[in-house]
Amino acid sequence: MLSDEGRKAVVESLLDNLQSISDMSYIKRVWIEARGPEIDDYEETVNDYYSDVRDILSDWSYFGLTKDQYDSLCRFHAKFDAFIDNNHDPEFFIETPEWEEIMELAKTVLVAFEPKK
Repeated sequence: MLSDEGRKAVVESLLDNLQSISDMSYIKRVWIEARGPEIDDYEETVNDYYSDVRDILSDWSYFGLTKDQYDSLCRFHAKFDAFIDNNHDPEFFIETPEWEEIMELAKTVLVAFEPKK
């Protein structure tokens, strides 16, 4: 069992990865050109994403997600999961309509997690 801080850290890590996935300038600068200051790549982002999302999707209420957040994450995950099976080099796929859809779905998840005003 994770502490409240531990659960929050897992969700924050997931959101950090979704932020990377949703940001074309970040993808080009960090994943493709390997220009920092961040040290990251596509494979690391995918591995970190799956490490976090498995736990969160298996017990979303334990991680404090609302139903809307969970549903948004499920939509993203279904598309992302199907996409990465056949796409391993971002240099060749970042300009595709499929990746554009994934980036937009990632942004939708991020919006779902924004604090309500």
